Amino acid sequence: MIERHLGCMERRAMAMPAMQAEMVKRLELLRARTSSDFAAVASSGQEADRMVRWICGSGNGNERFLHMKEKAGAGIAGWVVRHGRPLAIGGTQEDAEQRRREYPIMLAENLLAAVAVPIRSAADIVGVLLIGSRTARDYVPAEVLLLEREADRYAATCAGGAGQMV
Repeated sequence: MIERHLGCMERRAMAMPAMQAEMVKRLELLRARTSSDFAAVASSGQEADRMVRWICGSGNGNERFLHMKEKAGAGIAGWVVRHGRPLAIGGTQEDAEQRRREYPIMLAENLLAAVAVPIRSAADIVGVLLIGSRTARDYVPAEVLLLEREADRYAATCAGGAGQMV
């Protein structure tokens, strides 16, 4: 019964420690390829509440981000789920500090810049992939494209029957 309230990616990560380990490895590689300090995956709930929960991370300074839940439209992951497109917060933008304070994950992980993209399965957004930096920088379009490709790989790896995450 509890499984009904979990996102499909979240169920899979909980059910398979090997899947969780694979996610961490991929996040570590993504961090290295983008010179990022932090990378994480969030799962979007399929229930009416559409709560978004961070389920896995690499380079985290603490475990606080794993306890964060965001409604669709709120927070970085919630914004990406609601709008279905990437969100970039540059560390060198004029309003960077103000924007940083709007997002709990950036405060919890002391991030000065971040990019998040949707993970899609068929027409649904089932999760969010995020990278972040603890130094002021702007992610370039090539890094955003790399992140989007990796999000596609997450969806393809986890896809089960009928395009659903299992």
